[in-house]
This record gives sequence, C-alpha cells and structure tokens, in this order.
Amino acid sequence: MFPLQIKKAAEKGFAAIEMTLIAPLFMLLIVAAVDITHLIQANHIIISISREGGNIISRSNTDTPQEVMDIIATTSGTLDLTQDGVIYITEVVGQEDASPYIKSQYRWNQHGLSKNSAIWSSCSNWTSDGECSDVDADNPPLVNNLAVALDDGEIVYSVEVFYDYSPIFSRVFDEEYILSDTTYM
Repeated sequence: MFPLQIKKAAEKGFAAIEMTLIAPLFMLLIVAAVDITHLIQANHIIISISREGGNIISRSNTDTPQEVMDIIATTSGTLDLTQDGVIYITEVVGQEDASPYIKSQYRWNQHGLSKNSAIWSSCSNWTSDGECSDVDADNPPLVNNLAVALDDGEIVYSVEVFYDYSPIFSRVFDEEYILSDTTYM
C-alpha cells in the first residue's frame, strides 16, 4: 500500500502543470478564431459597399460620384475607410472592334489608403472634386483588363473599394492584407 500513496502524491500537481502548458495554446486558438471572424466580416462589408456604390451610381442622375462615395463610406460600420481605405468610381465605355475606354475616373477625397485603381492606375493628377484630370477626351485611355464585355457605346460604372485590414497578429507577422472588391453596373 505504501507505493500507491507515493504515486498519488507525485501526481498531485500534474493537472496544474498541464493547464499551464495548454491554456496559452487555447488562448491563441481563440484569438485566431476571433481574428478570422473579423476578417470575414470586413470582407463582407467591402463587398456590400462596392455593390451598393455600383447600384447608386448607375441609377442616380443627381448625385455626383463624390457624394455617392461619401454615402457608401458611411455604411462601412466598424471599418475606418478615412484611415485605411480608398474608393474609385470609373466610367468605362465600350467600342466596336476595340478595347473599352475610360470616360472618367473619380477617387474618394477622404481616402486614407494610397492604392491605385485596378481598372486604370495611370492617373497622377486629381481635381478637388476627386476627378482624374489625366483623362483626355480626344485620346482616352484604353482598358485591357476589364472583366466584362461591352457593346459599342455601352457605358458601365466600375466601383472599386480597397481596405487595408490589420489583423491582430500583424504585430507578429508584418503582413499587409488589402481587401478589395469591384462591382460593374
């Protein structure tokens, strides 16, 4: 009976040691799950903003592109687009037997992210109302990477939203995650 009592005494602190080793691992998994949930929510918000922007700009005759971008930026919820985001609205016109061209492009004035448009990234001069002044009406820039096919004279608005997502682990892994979505209407 004596050896049995020694065994119980030796096992007495084992649960505390086990918990000390396992608890940080569980905390890490919980933080990772929360971070992934925030990433999914941020991506959903970016997609919703882009779609709503395309819906509004394609239907409105009275709102300027800058007003539309202000409206959709207010729906960003927990995302601070004024610090970590940028919105572009590009008007693209189709041509017969040629690539579509840029008629106008606007960048949101309150943007906080320096990221070029994926549709046309060559604009270097922006007016006070957010319009690109590099678009020449006589020789407009062509778009070779448009995801939709356009008929001659067909006009489509592209709304691009970019957001620099900072995960909880960004202090450990110095990575940049740019969430983006583009809607054509």
